[in-house]
Amino acid sequence: MPSYKITTDVDGDVQEEINDFPSQKAATDDIQIGLADALREKMPDGSHVAFAGTVADMNGRLLYRMSIEFRAQNAEEIAEESRLADEAAAQILTGLGKWVDPA
Repeated sequence: MPSYKITTDVDGDVQEEINDFPSQKAATDDIQIGLADALREKMPDGSHVAFAGTVADMNGRLLYRMSIEFRAQNAEEIAEESRLADEAAAQILTGLGKWVDPA
């Protein structure tokens, strides 16, 4: 059975291990399931988390790469983001007005 190097990064916690799988698909399925489980475990603790993983053969050739980033915002954060975007747009329009010839 072939061996694969599995590397996972769960919000900065990097783990590497070598496992035997019957196929490359079995290795990639395993990393997908593992990161989905990590997402379920990690999410109640915050509003942002990032996950990544790779599968490589024993020669170091990268066979598969994946990542998941989860961001959550509450109503106040959404309103603040919208306010900042509106301010930035107004500044851009003001700046453009200085460069546009009204004639």
